[in-house]
Amino acid sequence: MTAEEYRNYLETDFDDVDLKELKDIRKIRIDRNKTKEKRIAQYLRQVGNPYLVCIGNVKVKIRFGGFLCMTGGDNSSTVSSISAEVEAYEPLIRQYANQYGIGEYVELIK
Repeated sequence: MTAEEYRNYLETDFDDVDLKELKDIRKIRIDRNKTKEKRIAQYLRQVGNPYLVCIGNVKVKIRFGGFLCMTGGDNSSTVSSISAEVEAYEPLIRQYANQYGIGEYVELIK
């Protein structure tokens, strides 16, 4: 897929898509024995638009925001622009991320 195609997917709005057209991410199956790159490719092949999916009857728009993590000794810290509303979904995000073998990306998903 080209960068232009990804950009078009990213610009798709809720109102542009019917719920029935979206892939329910609960139905996506990933082979956890594959490498990370192959798991990502497998996900992208199944999901269609990686930025607009659904979970049951709920449309989900996936956007990426700023995230900065600094580590080192006792002064490790994280700075994030994630809203409290998104943070409230962390348990659900963590559940599905772990289920699909991408638990290490919870912060990125948020």
